[in-house]
Amino acid sequence: FQHSSPNSIPLLINFGCANPNVTDLSLLTPLHYCAIYNCEESLQELLDVHDLKVNVIDKNKRLPLHYAAATGNITILSTLADYDYEQVAD
Repeated sequence: FQHSSPNSIPLLINFGCANPNVTDLSLLTPLHYCAIYNCEESLQELLDVHDLKVNVIDKNKRLPLHYAAATGNITILSTLADYDYEQVAD
């Protein structure tokens, strides 16, 4: 995400070239990485994706919200805390 355009995220997802819910070996999702690396624009683009799983817990039992708090990014922390989780599909 650090070297990509946030605007490319919905394009890649809509064309089936990217899965916003994919996890790596540590069970980190793209949303986790946005929180870890302070990628505010990419995070917002991901939150606009239909069927995004926001409450994925990684191997360390942490949510993206936890990483936002740990890195001290108030904007991402606030965005995740205010997110309407009821709209998220199970």
